[in-house]
Amino acid sequence: MKTLLIVDFQEKYAESLQALLEGHCQVRQCLNSENIPETIANLRPDYLIMDFCAPDFEGFTLLRTALAMGANPSVIAIGDGSLFFGTMCSKVRNICTTVSRPVNTGIVANRLTCMMELPAELIVPLPTREEFVEFMLQALGIPTDWAGGKSLMTIIPLAADHPEMKMMKFLYPAALKDSGDSVENVERNIRKAIDQGYHNDRSLIWPKYFPTNKDGTLRKPSNTVFIKLLADILNQHKAHFREATPAKLPENIFKKVEK
Repeated sequence: MKTLLIVDFQEKYAESLQALLEGHCQVRQCLNSENIPETIANLRPDYLIMDFCAPDFEGFTLLRTALAMGANPSVIAIGDGSLFFGTMCSKVRNICTTVSRPVNTGIVANRLTCMMELPAELIVPLPTREEFVEFMLQALGIPTDWAGGKSLMTIIPLAADHPEMKMMKFLYPAALKDSGDSVENVERNIRKAIDQGYHNDRSLIWPKYFPTNKDGTLRKPSNTVFIKLLADILNQHKAHFREATPAKLPENIFKKVEK
């Protein structure tokens, strides 16, 4: 049976991958940052998922060391999605694909099962765009079962496909069916959902995407800033979800606004 080694101390997806790949691949996890090259070389995994932007170690150097010691895994590189990171990955022959943080287990599973060349019926499909938006919100601590979260699920794809549209005049009215009977309700519910994520998030995700004040505290984004940023991320990460037809504004939205 083939072996998968996970070298990632920030994510807890080993168990879910083990359940998914049961009978097809043995999943192992490296639990400390010491002797990583030796662990890879001794285990000689067929597949390796590795965090290349961890503060605990320098991933590219450790992988090259492991390769020099005889390891030869197919690698999924976890990183920050920057151009620099992509350029570095392209220089390492064993890196087959990259996945950006925050990590979506479904995306990792899809890339892994494709690499394993499993039968088509066993390959995990990429998430839909709606699932990807929901994942982004949940990763930021936004409750997607709240009225504001549901409105964001509708508005973010619209903002991605229609960046020229103004929030209050066009995009908020598109969410009326989910969050209330007025544009003001939509705006208030979205603000509450963002506040919930901003005040309760305990991860390092918010500081990676939103600016901080001079004293280092995180600056709370406005609804517009938050929506536009996630819409931009959605457009930048099209390879991470199944393509969707452009989100359409309701046909009667302009009539509502005129009234």
